Amino acid sequence: MLTGILFALATGLLFMLIGIVFSYAGTRVDILNVLLLQNLFLGILFLAAAVPGGFSGTMWLPVAIMAATGAVNILAMFTLQKAMALGNPGAAWAIAQSALVGPYVGALLFLGERPTVARIAGIVLILGGMALLGVCSKKSIDAGTGSGKGKYRWLLLAFLAFGLLVAAQYFVTASSRWSAEAGTPLRAGSLSLGSVLLAAGVKAARRQYRFRFDRRTVICVAGLTTLGLVSQSTIFITVDRLSEAGAAGIGYPVMMGSCIALFFLYTTLVLKEKSSLGGKLAVAILVAGIFFLCFS
Repeated sequence: MLTGILFALATGLLFMLIGIVFSYAGTRVDILNVLLLQNLFLGILFLAAAVPGGFSGTMWLPVAIMAATGAVNILAMFTLQKAMALGNPGAAWAIAQSALVGPYVGALLFLGERPTVARIAGIVLILGGMALLGVCSKKSIDAGTGSGKGKYRWLLLAFLAFGLLVAAQYFVTASSRWSAEAGTPLRAGSLSLGSVLLAAGVKAARRQYRFRFDRRTVICVAGLTTLGLVSQSTIFITVDRLSEAGAAGIGYPVMMGSCIALFFLYTTLVLKEKSSLGGKLAVAILVAGIFFLCFS
């Protein structure tokens, strides 16, 4: 279990770096193009790595489910990027990533994992810390554009991203039970394949057939591809190792809890965003929640 926890913490750090790239992108690049190119490169690399392992007829269903999950995940990331661009990046990121509760509840209901006092306490602390972090944000909730109800568009988008991520994270977590034989490269490659198909479909519907390769786009594609190559591998290693210990449901809470705490520190220390005493308390609560899960 310790190996799974360490990989989960490492993945949280990678997720935080991905959040920085999304924040850098903002409205300055076409994020759909970036995500399409990133996942195209990832899919080629992962599927090429999966070829030596072979492919059997029993793997078609896991591949299809992972591809569908990839499409949902890319839609969530696209929605989240829009929310971060329109409103408060830190609050939008925290709201969407609180989807980590989904895999844990799903593991209890559908995967037969047993709840413990420490795990429940850890989940409650992480969710509470993220809620407090959002409330204590110094930036006004009216940071979005427009007037009337329109100025809350970023908040609605953040909650939509939350719902999409709940579904995506649960199926990735569950894959350790019914598709582990497919191997990490094939599962990760299928995720990327689904992401490419969704992004390409949206571009076709918009009749956008050109790609713009400016400096920012190249930086974002390179950064997300590199981080995605490592993080998609560590995600499946995390859920597989924790599943062996009957604790797959805590994988995403540890990954995302550490990610959000690190992202808050980044926006406070590097971007110099103001943080209140409540914000600092929220990070401390997040860390306490991760501690409970690590030793549950």
